[in-house]
Amino acid sequence: MSEYKEDFSNHFQIYLNSADATTGAATPANMKFDIGSVLSQAPNIQNFQDCAYCKITLAYICIEQTTAHFQGVATSTLKVKLGNLTYPNNIETQTLTARDYTGANRIAQVNSNFKTSDVIGVVPVGNTNVVYCNNDYDNSPVVIQNPFSGSLNVLITDQDDLAPFTLDGTTPVNMLLKVEFPQKTDPRFIKNISTII
Repeated sequence: MSEYKEDFSNHFQIYLNSADATTGAATPANMKFDIGSVLSQAPNIQNFQDCAYCKITLAYICIEQTTAHFQGVATSTLKVKLGNLTYPNNIETQTLTARDYTGANRIAQVNSNFKTSDVIGVVPVGNTNVVYCNNDYDNSPVVIQNPFSGSLNVLITDQDDLAPFTLDGTTPVNMLLKVEFPQKTDPRFIKNISTII
């Protein structure tokens, strides 16, 4: 019997530098990383490839841009998203679309102010023109689809899903993601239960 009370093999950290992106290094508001290659560097991940969902936390982010710049373009909050993944527990608001009855240009109305959200964290930028916005944030874990396959698409927008602020190769982005998979049931426990029954 092991003396360890908790198995930490299901905790992973991913440090992303926009300069290392496979695409988007010059436009870090939309970056892609080949996350599949991480298997050779963190072999424990193979133990969780069959896990459908995990928790991810935006633990740290640094953008080489001033708060004065964000204030000048009316940005109060940055939304960090991971595209192309499933988010079973995430929603966010959206604008209701009015019907357009002009023939071929007709637009179907959106009947809900909510949609599935791919936001993993929000970052205040210190804009002094808004009631409350500082440089402190504490993002909680978000439940997402297992990201350890294919490419990881990182998107950064403002509070209105726009990118009016300048993010380019001269304003790199660095962030730290923490990933946690659920604990797998100890097979010894299952065996013991079946023996008791």
